[in-house]
Amino acid sequence: VACNHVVSRMNARAKAAGRASKTADQLVGASTIFKLGLEIVEGARARGPRGLHQARDYRNGLLLATAAAVPQRARALSHFDIGNTVVLLERPYVHIRLPGRALKLREHEKEHGGYDRVLKNADLWDAIDEYWRLFRPLFDAGTAMFPSLLQVDGKVSAAQLGKLVGDLTEK
Repeated sequence: VACNHVVSRMNARAKAAGRASKTADQLVGASTIFKLGLEIVEGARARGPRGLHQARDYRNGLLLATAAAVPQRARALSHFDIGNTVVLLERPYVHIRLPGRALKLREHEKEHGGYDRVLKNADLWDAIDEYWRLFRPLFDAGTAMFPSLLQVDGKVSAAQLGKLVGDLTEK
């Protein structure tokens, strides 16, 4: 009897909360997200004197573009580090190299697994290059691709990256 009560209470909560996953109407193609990211980057470029707000906007646009170009979860994106896991090769090649511990893998796969790809994308290469030279230093002297605004030498957590992407793509 107590078990039935718990089950019915959980079912009522689930019904009130709605669907946990996206519906077909909410799905957006990667090319649309990539373009939105580049539009945000362009807006940050165009707004004149460079400050932390423009750097934040550039970072957020780069986040969308990178997330669309590299099919990995926020957990992996939180490990992006310019010069280490993200390396600019000769233009237009970007090398992405992530250790297994950065990916959502089974524990026994993490030691031998990983993500190692070279992307050919001039727009992404240009955005990362400009970000590294002009906008990234406004945060701190670190190398995290997605640095925190709130913590010097800190990076945005995987959970916060997911929230940022959701907020930026909500419309």
